[in-house]
Amino acid sequence: MLRQILVPLDTTQFTAAATRLAAQIAKRIRTLAGKHVVTLAGLGIVDTDQIPSGKFAALVPREHILSEAREKVKELLEAFRSQAIAEGIPPEQVATQYTEGAPFRAILQHHVFSDLVILGASCSFPPAKKDYDTLEHLFHRASRPILLTPAEPREVDSVVLAMDGTAPSSRMMYAFAHGNPFPGAKVLLAHSRFEEEHHHQQEFFDRVEAYLRSFRFDVEQVRLEHRMLEALPGLVESRNAGAIAIGVHAQRFLDRIRNPLNLVRSRVQQLLHRTQVSLFTVH
Repeated sequence: MLRQILVPLDTTQFTAAATRLAAQIAKRIRTLAGKHVVTLAGLGIVDTDQIPSGKFAALVPREHILSEAREKVKELLEAFRSQAIAEGIPPEQVATQYTEGAPFRAILQHHVFSDLVILGASCSFPPAKKDYDTLEHLFHRASRPILLTPAEPREVDSVVLAMDGTAPSSRMMYAFAHGNPFPGAKVLLAHSRFEEEHHHQQEFFDRVEAYLRSFRFDVEQVRLEHRMLEALPGLVESRNAGAIAIGVHAQRFLDRIRNPLNLVRSRVQQLLHRTQVSLFTVH
């Protein structure tokens, strides 16, 4: 069961959505546990990596930029606290933290003490207008699950858990089972007929179902006729699922060469864009 959810606060529309989703999860856990046990922690970050330093510092009014960025982060922290309380989280279960530096390093440092990180499909930490690499770093280096939210997250009454025989998929299943990020939600255990037959996994998914049921999840197997990523959007739409749980595969060297500035959406981000539901991811 979750105890702390970390919400990195940025200037996009996704911060409010992430806070709302975090509050929804906390309240569902409160119903299950009979008391409030989840702390929502808002992390305010000044992205100092985006400000020239050293011999290039004189090119911009560095102190003025920092002052404005710090003031903006202060506003984000206050807005987070106000929204979390308005969403029904007790004030004593709302925490705020402030830091400066590279956003992905700050998140990696602070998420050690959390069970889940929630943020949007794109982000922008003051004073930067656009962040190109934080999500990619988190996908491949985070030691905690990441929950990506669309601008308007759905209530999660059912979640598609996408399984194959890979290690990322296995890690996702383990984190999902032990963290239970969507208490009470029905689990649609999705697997591909192609992968099942190609890798001789006929009994594997029955064992996955049994494992999840041992944690008292309500599980239904769904056998997809096409390859996994091709078929998931249709399944989400037909079953009105509120979230997808999927493992994130290691970034290949050639992928880094083709997309050095992370200007092209990752496969996880593409899936979020196509389905417009929350994505629970684990590297």
